[in-house]
Amino acid sequence: MKVPGKTRRHSYIASTLACLALALVGCSATTPRSDHPKAPPPMSAPAAPAMSAAESIAIAEQAAKDALPDAPIWKGMTFKGVMISESQVCVDRTWAPGGGPNDDGGNAGYVVVTLPSKKMGEPQDGLCSDMPSAVVTTPPVVNVPSKLRDDPGLLVSTDFGRAWPLTVPYVIVGCKSITAGGQRLHVVSVTDPDGKTYAGNGSAKDHTDLPAIDPIWAPDPDVGGLKVDNTPVVDAGLELCD
Repeated sequence: MKVPGKTRRHSYIASTLACLALALVGCSATTPRSDHPKAPPPMSAPAAPAMSAAESIAIAEQAAKDALPDAPIWKGMTFKGVMISESQVCVDRTWAPGGGPNDDGGNAGYVVVTLPSKKMGEPQDGLCSDMPSAVVTTPPVVNVPSKLRDDPGLLVSTDFGRAWPLTVPYVIVGCKSITAGGQRLHVVSVTDPDGKTYAGNGSAKDHTDLPAIDPIWAPDPDVGGLKVDNTPVVDAGLELCD
């Protein structure tokens, strides 16, 4: 004969043990938590700033000079580079007066330097202008009014090359210090050839009535909806502040 009290106790104990067993199984199946923090994802290296045409040419000319053997025949040789593509500079080499194998100076051929690797092509006879199918890019001449040529804030596109971030050939930048919210701020202004002045940096945009520089700020050719980095213009303006 079954005893109701014992049956209920046995059932309760069995149920409790079953739940405990399931709990233990669940715990053992749980992935142990590590106390060690996860390593941060690797950071990509920042993109190198674009070199101006003048910087590219100077680097290529020096590379062509450094590639010559240390011998008296090369002494006094001069180097003149021209951009032939976004990553290549052709460098004309010229013997010193009275130099060269025949002691008569003159042209010593040319080499093509690829940047930024400074990889040197084989020396060729003739001039860079003789290169077959070469397109030698000559920087355009920017006509700056005479009254502005001595302005300390004058920035000309040809001095920046590919790093020039604006759609106008030159601007005049200015800078003044103001106090806003108890902080000293530098306000950069940018005046275009038509005489219109824009806010050159965030402080100017937030704390003056100057319009945004967007109308003369060049779009990024690689990323739709973005603008070219205008840091060179802003930095030049900030240098004029006290």
